[in-house]
This record gives sequence, C-alpha cells and structure tokens, in this order.
Amino acid sequence: MSWTRRSVPHRAYTLEAEATLATLDSPWQLDVCEVTEEHPEGRRFSTRDNQFLQTPAKLRIVFAPTSRPIRGSLAQNLELFRLLNVPDDFTNERTQPVTHSFAHRTDESGWCSWFYFLCKNIDIRQRHHDGGMEMYHRAAELGFYPAAGHIPGTDFTWHRTTFFLRSDRSGGVTLVCFNAAPRVRARFDEVMMLGSDRVVADIVSQPYILFDAALEGLQLDVDTMVWNMNRVFSTYERDKLLLSIELGSGGAPADQLRNPRRGASDPFTALHNCAKHIIYLGEALESCLMNLDAVLASSHAQQSGEQRRPVDVQLEECLRYRRSLFRSTQIRLSSLQKRTDNALTLSFNLVTQQGAMLTMQDSHTMRVIAVLTMVFLPSTAVATVVGSQLFVTEAGKKGEEGDGWTVKATPLFWVTWWIAIPLTVCVMGVALVWHWWMRRGGRRWGDSGAWYC
Repeated sequence: MSWTRRSVPHRAYTLEAEATLATLDSPWQLDVCEVTEEHPEGRRFSTRDNQFLQTPAKLRIVFAPTSRPIRGSLAQNLELFRLLNVPDDFTNERTQPVTHSFAHRTDESGWCSWFYFLCKNIDIRQRHHDGGMEMYHRAAELGFYPAAGHIPGTDFTWHRTTFFLRSDRSGGVTLVCFNAAPRVRARFDEVMMLGSDRVVADIVSQPYILFDAALEGLQLDVDTMVWNMNRVFSTYERDKLLLSIELGSGGAPADQLRNPRRGASDPFTALHNCAKHIIYLGEALESCLMNLDAVLASSHAQQSGEQRRPVDVQLEECLRYRRSLFRSTQIRLSSLQKRTDNALTLSFNLVTQQGAMLTMQDSHTMRVIAVLTMVFLPSTAVATVVGSQLFVTEAGKKGEEGDGWTVKATPLFWVTWWIAIPLTVCVMGVALVWHWWMRRGGRRWGDSGAWYC
C-alpha cells in the first residue's frame, strides 16, 4: 500500500507529457499474448483498446510502446495505468529518467513490481576503405541528431525498457513490457510457445519467472553491446599501433600523419567517445546486477514455510546463473576499459611525437635560413660599413699625380672599434658563462628563497 494519497493520480507524469512536443514514431498499439479460460492454449492479438485488461486471465504479457511521458500517448498510457493500478512512483520515475530502479508494492489488488533498464546503444558497420569496424549512428542518417553524424565514434541513441508485473489476488499474472527490445520479445515468445499448463502454473505460483526471462533477454542485449564496442575499439587500437610502428621506423611522412583515415588528425575524439560509451555500458551492467539481486531477494521474500518448492529452487538457480553471465560481461568490459586507457596514453604520445617531428622539420628549415644568412652576411657587413659615416672620399686635383678618388677613415672609425671590441668580448663572455651554467643543470629558486642545485 502507499502511505500517501494524491487527489490527481500521475499528475507529474501528465504535466510532463503535456509540456513535451515529442510524438510516437508509429500509432500507439499493444501486442498481447495471453492464456485465459476461453483460450487455455493461448492466443496472440494486437489492439489499440485497453479494455481487454478488465477480463481475467491466468497469464498475460503485453508489449506496449514507450512509457516516457509523450503527449501523443498520454491518454492511452493513463488508462493503462488505471486498469493495472500502477502506483504514482512508477510514473514519477519516467519524469526524471533514472538509471536504476526496482520496487515491490503490496496493495488491495495483490502486489506489483517493476524495474527500469537503460543501456547505451552501440550499432556498428564495416568501414569501406580498410574493412575495420566503426560506430554506425543510424539515427543520424534517419534525420535525428544530424550534427552528430560527423563526429567519429558517437551515437546518441539508447535502449530504454520498463517492466511492470502485476499479480492479482485471484491468481492472474500480467506483465507489461514498455518498449521491449527484439531479444526480450523473442525470449517471451519462447516462454509463451511452451504454453503448457505446468509452465503457466509455475509462473502463476512464482511470477518472478517472467523477470528472469526479461533479464535473460537484457543480458543478451548488453553482452552484444559490449562485443560491438570491443570490435569498434579494436579497429581504433589497430590504427594507433600501425601508426606508432610507422613513426618508430621513420616511415610515416607528414601527409600520412595528417591523414584522418589513419586516426591521426583527430586522435582523441573517437577514443574519448569509446571511453564514454564504455562508462555508460558499465552503468547498465551495474544496474542489471542490482535489479537481479533485488529480484532474487524479493523472490525469497515471496516464499513461505521452510519447505521450498521446486519452482523456487529452479528460479534461484536461473537467477544465479544469470548473475554469473552479467559478471562475465562486466569482467570483459573492465578489460576493455583498461585497453582504452592504454590507447589514450598511446594517442597522446603519438601526438607528442608528431609535434616533435614537425618541430624537427621546422629546425631544418631554420638551418637553411641560417646558411643563407651566413652566405649573404659578409657582403651585407661590407656594404653597411662602406655606406656609413666611417669613411669619406675625396677627389684628387686635375693634373696632379694620383688623379682620381681617395678613401680616408674618419676619427669615428677608430672610436667604433674601441667600443665594439670590448662590448663583443663582454657579450661572448656572458653567453659562455650562461651556457656553462645551464650545462650543469641550472639552479632554481627554492620555496625558502635560497638558490639550490
């Protein structure tokens, strides 16, 4: 039960939906699989009307569109929440998207439970120029987030799924899967295909079997995302290693260093996005493990008496096995995180090495300029001295011996050398002392204000 009563149920959800401009990609529709007294063998159908929920059923699985507050599906979702007696806490979570949630509530109708799943979507495709794998931002090509399509290694799409389980006092079990992924739907289809009285009886006696099936589908989804991320990162890692080998052998010219296909022109963007996606995947795995532990604890709480039923033992064994699979995926993701850190360090070193190579090229250019300066320096010096006021020319008298022009030094010429030579010696001496001091390692001014080596 709830200790608080609201005059308007799901008010926050309603206000959020009315304020948004988002719409559904397709018309609102429910896909239903159910086992009833009239259809003991089970049946499947699609409908846009929620009223079928008023008829009793032994087992009913409903696939619904997103539970996010959207104006286009507000009326249908509110009616669905009313028929299932969904608590306000469930809809409040949708107004502030959460990473992890699990709840079990007992009320007048029986009890209900729900959990939320959020995971980064990782779609990949093969690169045309070298056959490597890269992130495939499918939503950007469809017109969503168009600017993100030019950013390497990015994808703004997510997997969002919510599961709401209702167990009535009459013995009926209803599970609503909001925005279920294909693997989750396939897993529930397999459950309903069994369709035997024993399976239905087990689910009715222990409804958390449906959450175990949901977690199995989610584990396949998360594991696929991690493997996709591993394939994308392996391509980036290979590019960096090949580039480092070329740089180490001196066989990578400047045009290759700036080639974006080799990942050198923007070395950190793709790897940064990889590291970010790995963090998101880690959050999804932590959330799944917490939900699994919560399901395991709640299933124990549902058991009565000291004698455990076979269905309870089997459910616990399945949940513990599911937990080991999640842990296996988590270990692989942890290894991928360490490889990403190493690749980021390697990329930083490659960029530094590229900068050093460009600096060496600049130094070669400066040497050429210095050689050219030395070639023209003598003539420039002679022209400067001759064109100054240090020398004067006089014309000889006609008819005298030595008729022509004569060049004579002025008194300022000797004064210039008396000043320039000592000044040059002083400058050279200071330069030699500074060079000797720097060769010794120099001195620094310490925190105490004293010079030390």
